[in-house]
Amino acid sequence: MEQKQIVGIGLAFLIFITTIAATYLFSTLNLDVSAFLTINIFPIIEAMISINGIIFVIVVALPIALILLVGEEFDYYHALILTEAGYLLGAIVGALVFGLIEWILPIMFAALGIAWAIKWLRLKEKELKSKFKFSAGSGAAEKIIIVSLIGFVIFVGLNGFAQKEALGNSFATDLMNITVGNQDTFKDSVTDLAIGISVKSQQAIVNSVTDFSSYKALSGKSDTDVLTFVTQMEVLKSEINKSNYSDTLKESVVAESGDLDITSQLIEQLPLMGIREHIWVVYAIFALLLAHMIGTLIVKNIASGYYVLFKVIYGKLFPIQKIETFESKVEKQVEEEMNTAKKKSTKKVSIKEPFDKDDFPD
Repeated sequence: MEQKQIVGIGLAFLIFITTIAATYLFSTLNLDVSAFLTINIFPIIEAMISINGIIFVIVVALPIALILLVGEEFDYYHALILTEAGYLLGAIVGALVFGLIEWILPIMFAALGIAWAIKWLRLKEKELKSKFKFSAGSGAAEKIIIVSLIGFVIFVGLNGFAQKEALGNSFATDLMNITVGNQDTFKDSVTDLAIGISVKSQQAIVNSVTDFSSYKALSGKSDTDVLTFVTQMEVLKSEINKSNYSDTLKESVVAESGDLDITSQLIEQLPLMGIREHIWVVYAIFALLLAHMIGTLIVKNIASGYYVLFKVIYGKLFPIQKIETFESKVEKQVEEEMNTAKKKSTKKVSIKEPFDKDDFPD
């Protein structure tokens, strides 16, 4: 077995190992499809900015960079076999071991993206100079990410469509949770606010009445009805100024109102509720935008940086020629013929004059 082939198998093994590592780190984030089928994306953001999330983003770029390295350094078909074998084995084993088998659709789409990325990279590397290696790697990594995202949005969309009725029913609760918080907590807050306003109003009215000079003059009257009124007002004043009056009033209001769902009534009046029948489509779009932002802004650039570094290391360790196949021989022959034709077209032709001027006497 030639050295180049041994190196290729070794790189395929590294793709296998790093892919398994990436699947493990993703499993620690506890993000299943239900995390993307809600308007509340804060748990996803919290997971991605956690220590495990940051390490996952750093590690998931490694197999992408290794795939690009193999794709550029080896013949296309050899590269395709090595990268697809390493990636698919690692992804499938990782999905089975770490409970991510539901993500098989995005995994398979990523395999399609690998073939596109390698083909694109080989064409782009011929056009760009060495100083543009980062740009070429970034563009190729993006191809893998984009195709993976297509599989991802289909995966989320299919799951959302299967649960569209349940998602529509839970939309009001999800919306409440990200706006005013927990439904029971919000109901208690509204009740407390209403009770507080009511108590303050009652105290202000009763205290203002009992502070009138005309009211104070009534206490000196001997009329039975007047004395009864004054006595009742004093009892009322004493009652509403007690520290536990608010709690007593709240218990009375809650007992009379029963299970009055204030929050649902408020949410139902929002115009946004008109789209809840198709909310699964909105969830799929949100998931795509969030994953696209992470993939194209962060992962692809990290992968491209790895790719440039791996190119330098590989060039120093293994300064050998690519494996020649029929395809590469044809490409080489065509390139040589084009260079020969170009040299002939630019070669200067010297034309000797047919007669010398000395042949003719003056």
